[in-house]
Amino acid sequence: MERKYKKKKSFLSRAKKFGSKGLYGKGKNIDEETYHYYVQVMKRLNENFEQEDEKEMFASNVFSQTAGSELELVCNQLVSRVLEKILPFASSEVFQNFANALNSDLRIVCTDPFASHVLEKKMKLANDCMNNAQTKPVQQEKETKQEDKDDEDLICPPS
Repeated sequence: MERKYKKKKSFLSRAKKFGSKGLYGKGKNIDEETYHYYVQVMKRLNENFEQEDEKEMFASNVFSQTAGSELELVCNQLVSRVLEKILPFASSEVFQNFANALNSDLRIVCTDPFASHVLEKKMKLANDCMNNAQTKPVQQEKETKQEDKDDEDLICPPS
């Protein structure tokens, strides 16, 4: 006997269904307008962007909508998922402002089941940024040493 499994619905389709029932995500409750805005953002994220600049501008616009209410929004399941997906596209200034807002009350962010995922993503991105910043000077130093060695070869050919 072969068991047939129902196809799992996508997160986006489940979010739309919840919204139509008047339920605006798990976790912290948000108003209907905000919920539908983030459903549309999630829908747009699933589509392709033509240029990288569009992604950054889109992320900047989304994060400008969260300004002032970051802690409440990241505690909602839908918004948490959206911000987690869009965080890598944010410019360094937008990322820094959002990180400062989350850092204002880490106890809430760390203990909330949805906000903690956004915090984790933020920390991973910050770590990657730090690693890239540390490897660039080392790579530049290696390139400079190689150039110096090449210059020495030109001046003093091997005997």
